[in-house]
Amino acid sequence: MEKRSIYEAITKVYNGGTIKLLKNINLSETAALTKTSVITSNDVSSPVTVTSNVEQHGYLLRVIADVTLKDIIVDGGSENNITASRALIAVGDGTNSGKLTLNDG
Repeated sequence: MEKRSIYEAITKVYNGGTIKLLKNINLSETAALTKTSVITSNDVSSPVTVTSNVEQHGYLLRVIADVTLKDIIVDGGSENNITASRALIAVGDGTNSGKLTLNDG
C-alpha cells in the first residue's frame, strides 16, 4: 500500500471510500473534505490525532460532502498553547452543504 498525505488521500478517495490514517496528522491549512468518505485510524486501539501547530489557525477540516469521522481525535493544539481563530470543523461553505457524522472514538 502506498502512503499518501491526508491532502492526497482526500483528493484520491472515490464516493464511498475510506481513508485510513496511519499516523498523526499536523495540518498547516484547512483540509477540504469534498467527497463522500469515512476517515478513520488504521489501528482503532490507537486513534490518530489531526491537529495544527500554526498559531491562530482556522478550520482544520471543512466538510462539503457526506463525511464520517471514526476513531480519530481532532485537536486544535491547546495543549501546546496553540490557539484557533475559528471552530475546528466547518460543515458546508455557504454554497455547498455537507453532512458530518461523528462515530465512536
